[in-house]
Amino acid sequence: HLLPDDTIGSFIGWLPADNPEIIIYVKLDRPKTQPWGSLTAAPTFADLADELVVLLDIPPDNIRLQADVLAARQN
Repeated sequence: HLLPDDTIGSFIGWLPADNPEIIIYVKLDRPKTQPWGSLTAAPTFADLADELVVLLDIPPDNIRLQADVLAARQN
């Protein structure tokens, strides 16, 4: 149960940016260091996203976009 002065730090993001396969929502009840999600939840999102792109073998956006451009030129 949150009290009136309690905060929730949250951040939502997806990856890959141009063709999302994964959505991550990070919610921190009563963050201890800062009340803003950009300073508390966003770094957690970044850590999770970094691990997931390796685990799921998702190449960086710029490499995937270059591959799409090359494939389009060949057709």
